[in-house]
Amino acid sequence: MGVEAATALVGAVAAKDEGALDALVAHLNDVVLRRVRRRIARAPVAGYGEADLVQEVWLRLLERDARQICRWRSERGASLEGYVAMIVDREIGNLRQRAAAAKRRAHHVALDEVPVVAEARSPERVLLQRERLANTVDRLFATLSPRGHDVLRALFEEELDPDAVARRLCIRRQSVYAWRHRIRAIARTHEENSRSR
Repeated sequence: MGVEAATALVGAVAAKDEGALDALVAHLNDVVLRRVRRRIARAPVAGYGEADLVQEVWLRLLERDARQICRWRSERGASLEGYVAMIVDREIGNLRQRAAAAKRRAHHVALDEVPVVAEARSPERVLLQRERLANTVDRLFATLSPRGHDVLRALFEEELDPDAVARRLCIRRQSVYAWRHRIRAIARTHEENSRSR
């Protein structure tokens, strides 16, 4: 894409033109995918597959009305595609640091698959599991943005499917999947930290 076309497209996205945002995502999707593949070919990110990383990167790129992308300026020397590739590099680096710090286990249990009462063998265990779940939910609300709160309630409290969540919150289904992944990752890390204490 030429400089003028890229500048016009980013300007339209900054003006909250939904059609422009769709066009931008379509244009940049291959850039994001290629960059993710290149980075994980050199060094995989523990706990994340290719699709997970792509979703995480798009979550960052699209949050706050695609603010990071809208900061691109052609006069700074980088093409739009090169600028986005640099963001991808940075975000994967951040994810790699968090993955290493959390020391995720090889097998994780998703938040909505954790049995709270079924496996309990005593009243004390039931109370402990409930307390841990309550602490995890508190941690999620303390960590997530208001948009994350909305997604958390819709997915895990109301048990809506991703399409229904996307319609209700006026966001893309890909963003719902990215949020779901992030929510589960935060919950897993908190659960692991709680068990290690």
